[in-house]
Amino acid sequence: MKTIRTLAAVAVATLGVLAAGAAHAVTYQYTSGSYNIYALGGYSSAGYITGTFEVPTALAANLTLNTNLVGYITSFSFSDGLQTITSSTPGAFVQYFNGFKTDTLGNITTWNVDVRVSGPYGDSFIYSSYPSSYGLHGGCLSATSFCSSEARGADSGGYWVLVPEPAQLAFALPTLLLGVALRRRA
Repeated sequence: MKTIRTLAAVAVATLGVLAAGAAHAVTYQYTSGSYNIYALGGYSSAGYITGTFEVPTALAANLTLNTNLVGYITSFSFSDGLQTITSSTPGAFVQYFNGFKTDTLGNITTWNVDVRVSGPYGDSFIYSSYPSSYGLHGGCLSATSFCSSEARGADSGGYWVLVPEPAQLAFALPTLLLGVALRRRA
């Protein structure tokens, strides 16, 4: 009888963890390959793009190729080694956040991202698309003239991962400890 109560308590706690995680936004993180085509100005050929975007729920499995996420994104942040453009950067805007496609597990397999910030010499921007007719990633920093620093790479090494929600991790340990404590009592 004690074993059944123990299992029931652990099951209820686990469901609570899963329900809490389902109610939170999710973050996807991107890392590109290096700038293997060219790097001018302050960019380095060893440089690359990193970025994140947050959406209310995980992307569905089997999204079609032209899924547009512009209205779905709650925040973003991308860095190309010289500049960081976030959703809260003054003058920042999304040029493109479309072409998303996911596999049967909801992993991002295709994308087209271009975030920009307006400036006195034109837009500075960070972009990545894969696979496309270009399959490129890069950055353009318009500090003293349009694209006074610029880098570009073939996006053969770029990938996205789903970042674990901190709230889910925070609930997982107490649930595990509760299960251990109840098991010892049984």
